[in-house]
Amino acid sequence: MQLSYLGISFQSSATSSNTQKISPEQFLNRYAAGELDFAKVNLRESILNDVNLSLVNLFGAELNGSILKRVNLARANLSMANLTGVNLTEADLSGANLVWANLHHANLAGADLTGANLTGADLTGVNLTGTTMPDGIVLSSNTGSNQPRDKFNPISKFISQLFTKNS
Repeated sequence: MQLSYLGISFQSSATSSNTQKISPEQFLNRYAAGELDFAKVNLRESILNDVNLSLVNLFGAELNGSILKRVNLARANLSMANLTGVNLTEADLSGANLVWANLHHANLAGADLTGANLTGADLTGVNLTGTTMPDGIVLSSNTGSNQPRDKFNPISKFISQLFTKNS
């Protein structure tokens, strides 16, 4: 997968052909046994509601179409993960790494993204109603869900604030 950010191109090895398909039951059993590394796992269209998955490594995972309502993914690594169309309603993603994650048309209504890293994440068409953003602001409507990636880039935001204060 070819990615581009701020004019720089990156090659990603996180494609569906590289993922390991496991059932939600296998995943939960292995997690319950203490395993945290599930990089490039394929859990497409899984239902994992009300589950604690804090600290899990889902780098490059395929989770598209999954239902993860009220799941705890605090401090989880979801970088380069495919979360297209995922339902993360009221999920705890505080401190999560979502760098270059594909959240295209995901439902993040009521989710907590406090301290999450969304650098380069694709938030096109995302439902952010009632979502607590990384800076702690709670969105009362879906404002901003169709903004370009840089709009949610913490570095761009910091630089923008820096120049605003010095003007």
